[in-house]
Amino acid sequence: MEISIPLNAIIKVEIPTGFLGKSIFRPLLKIHYGTESGETDSVAWYVYNPDKFKTEIVNRTGTNNKAIHTDRIK
Repeated sequence: MEISIPLNAIIKVEIPTGFLGKSIFRPLLKIHYGTESGETDSVAWYVYNPDKFKTEIVNRTGTNNKAIHTDRIK
């Protein structure tokens, strides 16, 4: 399964140790994003150095907790 999230759809980035009630007891990269239908969703991955990913995503999106502008999500 491939997931593609446009940078302008990202609302928030977190580093939790669990997702959807499950945990691998390691930090995950969790992305909250707006969908084309105006709803919000999230996805999480186990990646090497999630803090580095978070910093890069926040730098590229300009914020870590922004309002959803669904008119820009395509």
